[in-house]
Amino acid sequence: MKLKNKKTVKITNFNKKQYYITEGHIDNDGNEYEKNYSGPFTLNKARRLMEGYFKSSYSFRNPYNLNIRGPRIWI
Repeated sequence: MKLKNKKTVKITNFNKKQYYITEGHIDNDGNEYEKNYSGPFTLNKARRLMEGYFKSSYSFRNPYNLNIRGPRIWI
């Protein structure tokens, strides 16, 4: 029995500046949307910034609403 070839996507270059720090929002109607907070960064720099947000005592926003958004891949 032969297996069909499946499309696979490999992300091998993490040094490209294609990662954003985003903040998720839900409005009163229940619609979700994202707001780019900063970027584009490499993955390592975005990770370091997120660690800084969690360790910081300055609470201008809830750091748990922030996430790292990578490149969008359409298959």
